[in-house]
Amino acid sequence: MNSPKRDLAILWGLSLFWLALYLASMFYHTGGRWALPLDDSFIYFQYARQAADGHFLQYNTGDAPTAGATSLLYMLLLVPGFLVGLEGMSIAVYALLLGLLALGFSAQLVLRLGRELAGEFSGWVAAGLLLTCGPLLWGYFSGMEIGLFSFSILLSLYLYLAGDARAPLAAALMVLARPEGIVLALLLLGLRVYRRWRDGDQMEWQWWLPLVVYGLQALVFGFVTGSPGAAGIEAKWRFAAP
Repeated sequence: MNSPKRDLAILWGLSLFWLALYLASMFYHTGGRWALPLDDSFIYFQYARQAADGHFLQYNTGDAPTAGATSLLYMLLLVPGFLVGLEGMSIAVYALLLGLLALGFSAQLVLRLGRELAGEFSGWVAAGLLLTCGPLLWGYFSGMEIGLFSFSILLSLYLYLAGDARAPLAAALMVLARPEGIVLALLLLGLRVYRRWRDGDQMEWQWWLPLVVYGLQALVFGFVTGSPGAAGIEAKWRFAAP
């Protein structure tokens, strides 16, 4: 087995192992029933079900639209599950598979980041730390957007450090995954502006995309619900407090 295939086998094998262990623990503690650790996951499921039925951001049919789905992107990623007919707790299986994909791809990115920054050994140490961190693994398999957001952060950092022209697109994805992603996107934008000033090189217009995406998301929330911010942000973010 050559090195790239070996790497993939190890990373995805460990990701599948943790999912299997998670499921075993779940079924042991629930008496064989499907469950997820947070009620927030089911809030996403409800919004996604309603969106699949044509009731965008309506928690119940006939209700006024609300911004309870903090991550519009994650909610929309759940919609295909309902469109293909998943019902009840079967949507939780779909969400866990999304978490598995996010974990596997995140592990690949961490391995590459570690290799680029400090060599082969450090890359495997970094990937090992990711794949043995209990709180992180819990987040990836929580049925929430944690895995998607973590993957988008790692992708943004990897592409930025690699000098890849797609880095601004990854930063825009990060903002869509969670509105707080705008903080890291602004840091990357600031670094890019500094490099332009220091080296006199041309700055790609795509670096303004994260700001555009953030503004468009606020416009969507504002137009549909009357409030430009997601309810979760307004309730929990310190800067949103009066």
